[in-house]
Amino acid sequence: MDGVIDIEQFSAVHLLVGRIVSVTAVEGSNKMLNLSVDVGETNPRTILSGIGRHYSPDDLVGVNCIVVANLRSREILGTESNGMLVCASYTGESGDEVVRVVEPPHDVPIGSRLT
Repeated sequence: MDGVIDIEQFSAVHLLVGRIVSVTAVEGSNKMLNLSVDVGETNPRTILSGIGRHYSPDDLVGVNCIVVANLRSREILGTESNGMLVCASYTGESGDEVVRVVEPPHDVPIGSRLT
């Protein structure tokens, strides 16, 4: 299998449980959404995600999610993104790509680290 990593590499990835508190469409993009995500820190994180063809902003507010929290920040379309939303993508029955936010159980506290 290509891209096999060892346990030390995997352990370096910080996956945190978050809750999406607000979402806006990014002007000038038909797929990018700007999400404010609470991962248990003092302030919510801004995370840009290219899932706008699969979700409307209203669909995501209040959704629990998993965030890759220790990625280097990156400027996307003029906004600094501080993390990555974990999603699953697959080919649906119609042959179209389907993207779904991976949702942890609701009883797992915000800020919990996945291990």
